[in-house]
Amino acid sequence: SKKGIGVHNGRLHRSLSQIQIRLFEEVDGLDCMISTSSIIEGVNTSAQNVVLWSNKNGKAKINDFTYKNIIGRGGRMFRHFVGDVFILENPPQKTGTQLTLDIPDEVLGILEVDTRKLNLTDEQNAKIIAYKQELIGLIGKENFNYIISNERFSSSDTDAILSMAKDVSGNLASWNGITMLNSPTLDSCDRILYKLIRLKPGNWGLEYRKVVAFIKIITKNWSKTMPELLDDLDEFDIDLDAFFQLERLVSYEMSSLIADIEILYNRMSEADEIDLSPAVTNFSNSFLPPLVCHLEEYGLPRMISRKLQRSGSFDFERQNVDIHDILRELSDVGVERLTAHCNEIDDFDRYILNYFYEGIDQG
Repeated sequence: SKKGIGVHNGRLHRSLSQIQIRLFEEVDGLDCMISTSSIIEGVNTSAQNVVLWSNKNGKAKINDFTYKNIIGRGGRMFRHFVGDVFILENPPQKTGTQLTLDIPDEVLGILEVDTRKLNLTDEQNAKIIAYKQELIGLIGKENFNYIISNERFSSSDTDAILSMAKDVSGNLASWNGITMLNSPTLDSCDRILYKLIRLKPGNWGLEYRKVVAFIKIITKNWSKTMPELLDDLDEFDIDLDAFFQLERLVSYEMSSLIADIEILYNRMSEADEIDLSPAVTNFSNSFLPPLVCHLEEYGLPRMISRKLQRSGSFDFERQNVDIHDILRELSDVGVERLTAHCNEIDDFDRYILNYFYEGIDQG
C-alpha cells in the first residue's frame, strides 16, 4: 500500500517515507523514489542516482550546505561505488561552512592540540591547568612528561583518569593480580573487575554485581549461542536489548580503563612491567575473535560466523589478518561454496549472507 501507517498512541508510527525507504532498498522493491525536502532530514537512502528537480526548498532557494547534503545521497559504500547527481537548475553558489563545536569540560585535559587556538574560556583554561597540576601531584612530573611524550590515555574523561591516578598512586598494591584479566574466563577476577567499575561510578546503568556477572558471562560470547547466553543472564534480568547495550558499553569502557591502568601501573610500580594487551583485545572485541568482530561491522552476524566455523567452512579464528584480505577471500569463495558443507545455515541465514555478499562485492 502507498498509504502511510500511523497509530498515534506512540506505540507504532510508520510514515510514508519510512515505508518507501524500506521498499526502495529491497532487491525487488521500488526502482525510484520521489521525495520532498525530507530526503535531507533523516531519510537514509543508498541511491545510485539523485535528480534534483529544483534548486528551491519551498519558496526559498537551497543553500550550498543543503545542496551538498542532498548530493551526498548519491552513491554509498558497499551499495553503489559511484553515484550520479543531476540538477535541473543552477546549483547554489559555493560558500564556506563553519561549524561551532563545544568542547566538553571532561576532555579538556587530554587535548593534544595547542589549546590557545581553540578560543577556550578563562574557566576552561583554568580547568586544564588544574587537571595537569593535580595529575602531576599524583604521579610525579617525570611520569607525567613521559606519558604525554610517549603514550596516550585511552579514556577521554579526565575525571576518570584522575580517579585511576589517585587509586594507583594511593594503593598500588591493591592492583596486584591485575594480569589475571588476561585470562579468557575471568572466573577469579571479581575483585579487580569491581575496582575498575568503581573508577567510573554511575556509568554502567546496572548494579555493579550485574555488570560483573555480565562480563564473566560474555567471556563465552564465541563458544555459546545467543539463547544460551541469555539463559545465563536471565537471573540477572538482562534481556537481549540490555545485552547489546551492555556489550557496547563494556567493550569500550573496560578496554579503555584497563589500557590506562596499565600505563599508570607501569609508571608507578618498581616491579617488572605488566602487559595487559590480551585483556584489552578481549574486552574491545567483546571476547569474540577479532575477525568475527570486524566482519560483524561489515554485516556478517556472529551467529552465522559461528555456524560456519563449526562446520569447518571458514576459519574465523585466525589472528593478525587484514580485514580487506579476508573480504577478498570471502568474495572469491562465494556464498554457495561457503555454505555448501554447513547444515546449520537456514533460509534466513542465506538471506543475510546474500545481503552481506552484495555489499562486499560492490565495495
